[in-house]
Amino acid sequence: MQNALVHAIEANLLDAYERLGRALEADFHRDARYTAFFSASKLALCNGVSRFHCAPEEADTILAIIEREARARQAAVTCLVGPSTRPNDLEQRLTQRGWSLDEEVPGMAIDLARWRAPASTVSVREVTENSMLASWLSVLCTGFGFPEALQQVFNGLYRRYGFSPDRSLRFFLGFKNNEPVATTLLVEGGGTVGLYGIATVPHARRLGIGTAITRAAMQEARQAGHRYATLQATPMGFPLYRRLGWHTCTHFKTFIYRPASTDTRARNARPETNE
Repeated sequence: MQNALVHAIEANLLDAYERLGRALEADFHRDARYTAFFSASKLALCNGVSRFHCAPEEADTILAIIEREARARQAAVTCLVGPSTRPNDLEQRLTQRGWSLDEEVPGMAIDLARWRAPASTVSVREVTENSMLASWLSVLCTGFGFPEALQQVFNGLYRRYGFSPDRSLRFFLGFKNNEPVATTLLVEGGGTVGLYGIATVPHARRLGIGTAITRAAMQEARQAGHRYATLQATPMGFPLYRRLGWHTCTHFKTFIYRPASTDTRARNARPETNE
């Protein structure tokens, strides 16, 4: 079961990341060895290597191809390293080639069939139309402290697509006195469901709202028929998830390659989950 959960956590994360690439209308390369995409944005989050699984003798050649594309576009690119990544020494190769470690996060899961949802007085509503999605996006950017460049990317996606009902991509807003103050997102993919975008604006933290919106998303996932849910926890969010019954199954690392002339002011801020 543990191996199946690890696979599910990774598969959902890869699906979510590649979904972002498709939304950005990125150019994808897919073959048996790796999947990479480049969008029109120069931000690292918007260009990614989501899957890397090759023989050791091929690794540096593939990395050179990705780096050459990044230099041609003058764009930063993120490489996701997870449990299925091969070769096993890819982290060392990335470091030696000038990629920088961005973060390491635990991949967590919970058995929703064994979880009991307590009553909550916090109002959590699913996004059902454009104005709610605009509020969701505003709270997300504020809660995560996204830099202006990244906010522009997400606002651009909102203007391009707006709200469209999709049971595989569900947005939730948490409220305090009818003010939207917290967000989360359910993403179905890879045979399971993942929680993403859990954030609370600064003035509403430490009031249990982050806990409430996480529980609400878990309840929705269970009602949709999922046995397990997955997420990747930031250091700030990890204690919250442990209290709710989540357990660590694996770990992920992200490495970033930035061509020498890439504007460092466009670096991505890393969101924290804030209760």
